[in-house]
Amino acid sequence: MDTSAVGTTTGTTNVSQAISGNQTLSQDDFLKLLVTQLSNQDPLSPQDDKEFIAQMAQFSSVEGIKNLDTSLNRGQAAAFLNRTVDAQVIESGKSATVTGTVKAVTYQSDGAHLLLNTANGDRDIPLAEITKVSD
Repeated sequence: MDTSAVGTTTGTTNVSQAISGNQTLSQDDFLKLLVTQLSNQDPLSPQDDKEFIAQMAQFSSVEGIKNLDTSLNRGQAAAFLNRTVDAQVIESGKSATVTGTVKAVTYQSDGAHLLLNTANGDRDIPLAEITKVSD
């Protein structure tokens, strides 16, 4: 059953168009939807308090899960220090395996990166590219 073309008859077409391209809502998207909902509600019939509290709880849960994920990734990356790892990287348009010993971990905007001491010098490798870990 194809559900990709769900239409709306209200003024929320732009929201469904934004979601259809990304299929996931970020924290910012959730806040934008909440602010839009609050700013467009009928002042004579405001949103139910219970519903508003439930939405805020959902937002808090999403934020907590995101923070937990960040903490787990940092802990996982730190556990690789002084261990030998293999990483799958793209070099000159081809997939290649890089092997090296993790000598440092850095935390960047796109996630944890490992500094590998390889046969060809040091390489900065994102954690997501690690395919094997050994002692």
